[in-house]
Amino acid sequence: MSAAEASGRGAWRRIARAVAQVETAGRPAWERRFLDILRDFLFLPGGRIQPGVGTERDVTLFNCFVMRTIEA
Repeated sequence: MSAAEASGRGAWRRIARAVAQVETAGRPAWERRFLDILRDFLFLPGGRIQPGVGTERDVTLFNCFVMRTIEA
């Protein structure tokens, strides 16, 4: 991850670009829309999403997940 991507503005852009990837039509417009929402703090992704999404890491966009019961 570059220094620009790690910065606040770079991170918002990286997150918006990654989230917009699922859109099949008008992807650039969706990226701008998501970026505006992030910049205005109308939506704040969960903690583990921010450092991982849009990077080379294999991460989930879910901030929580359910594990099976661990037998003692």
